Amino acid sequence: MNKMPVKILFTFILITFFLHPAYLNAQTATLEATLSLKDINGVKVPYQNGMVVPSFEKQDRTIFNLAGEWKKQRFVADDNITLDKRDTEGLTNLITEAANRHLYIYDESSWETKTLPAVENTMNPYPTVPEYYQDGVWYRKRFNISASQTDAFVKLMFYSVNYVADVWLNDVYLGYHEGGYTPFAFDVTSALNYNGENIIVVRVDNPYWNSRNDIVPYTACDWFNYTGIIHDVYLEFSHSVSVLRTNIVPQNVNGDFQTSVVISNDMDVAKNVTVDVEVFEADINENNFNAESASEIIGVQVPVSGLTNTTVSVLGDSVNVWQTNLNISNPKLWSMKNPNLYVMKVKLTLDGNVVDEYYTQFGIRKLDVVSDKFFLNDQTVF
Repeated sequence: MNKMPVKILFTFILITFFLHPAYLNAQTATLEATLSLKDINGVKVPYQNGMVVPSFEKQDRTIFNLAGEWKKQRFVADDNITLDKRDTEGLTNLITEAANRHLYIYDESSWETKTLPAVENTMNPYPTVPEYYQDGVWYRKRFNISASQTDAFVKLMFYSVNYVADVWLNDVYLGYHEGGYTPFAFDVTSALNYNGENIIVVRVDNPYWNSRNDIVPYTACDWFNYTGIIHDVYLEFSHSVSVLRTNIVPQNVNGDFQTSVVISNDMDVAKNVTVDVEVFEADINENNFNAESASEIIGVQVPVSGLTNTTVSVLGDSVNVWQTNLNISNPKLWSMKNPNLYVMKVKLTLDGNVVDEYYTQFGIRKLDVVSDKFFLNDQTVF
């Protein structure tokens, strides 16, 4: 039997591989991750879209809810543009595809009206399954903001947009986000128009499963892949000096926990801010069971040992972090059977005036894996 020369055989294998449909359909996204960690005073702080990733727990601050009627237009999105790096060429291609739909002056009056947040897919009456729509949608909304908010620090908050979102406000490109199950935010303080109409524009692309290998998930899964702005979107107005986020890390079952408070100063000059921390038991009952803010579930205050008061200097147009170790004596531990919660309140005082109060809920619990066994609060869990 004649044997095929090795060189010819190798060439044949290469040609067969590169002509295989799986290879021809393979893609490599160059869209860069937006999340990063920065070291501030020895503390790792998450950043995204040029700002600290804020807490997405609703606070007792002024909220401008962007829920309601939007204008929308479906389109056949170019997934390669969607998943390309947003460099000069990538943005140029994105804007070319937009065909002015991202601009303030664009007339969207002929577009269909859509109440958001909601899935883009048409929800058919049972037992007919929902519309299986995976592709592009443009959303536009016009709104006005009170001039009384001109001195506030303003964040545009999205809880969920599936799958890639590009966002403009008044012709300013704010940035993008990939992934339908993580929230994201933008600092829009300087982009808002307080003397007239504002226009927010969102381009959404949800590439078809099984069409690419560089999306998550890349193949069909056992859930329905909804498209669109599918959860809350709103503006949050806070004082120019405010708490952006806190990180609470329980240390053990004895009530020790560490907290890091990230403070933002949106003013041009440095400010010395007094920080006070208090802890309360959560009191969840039939009247506040559906509360969105942790401040609505506060019960009795609990004694806390450790440093709960300090003064932090924050440079102008900057952030700073204060980290402290605290203890709750005889804590009520969190578990699945007894989901005990606490609420931490952080108060900021500037020049003798309280400028911000921030609330977050947390549980005291300890997680361990020892000898392939999972422990919760030093007890094995099946």
